Amino acid sequence: MQKYIVWVDDNYHFMDKEYRSKAGEYDTEEEAIAKCREIVESFFPASNESCKTAEELFSGWSMFGEDPFIENGGFSASGYAKELCEKLSAKNAKPQKINAVEYVKNIWKKICQH
Repeated sequence: MQKYIVWVDDNYHFMDKEYRSKAGEYDTEEEAIAKCREIVESFFPASNESCKTAEELFSGWSMFGEDPFIENGGFSASGYAKELCEKLSAKNAKPQKINAVEYVKNIWKKICQH
């Protein structure tokens, strides 16, 4: 029976196999992909309060995150990280509620100060 081996590269040490580690061997490709996703997700804080853009989040991961892959498999950590960054940035984008009365008062105060 074929095993699916998950390896992890350290993006900070790009192309340096000395920093490669084995995350495990799995019976199914689905289990191996789930492990890869878990590794990518672990880079991002559970509650990311800063409103970073998807590009900023991805840049951080691509510089300092872990890059899991399946030996002879078809998982793309960078593709999954990009997807995740898009979701996180959309989640963090908080629309501001504008109170029209307060807005006008603030503008009026600025006009009166001049």
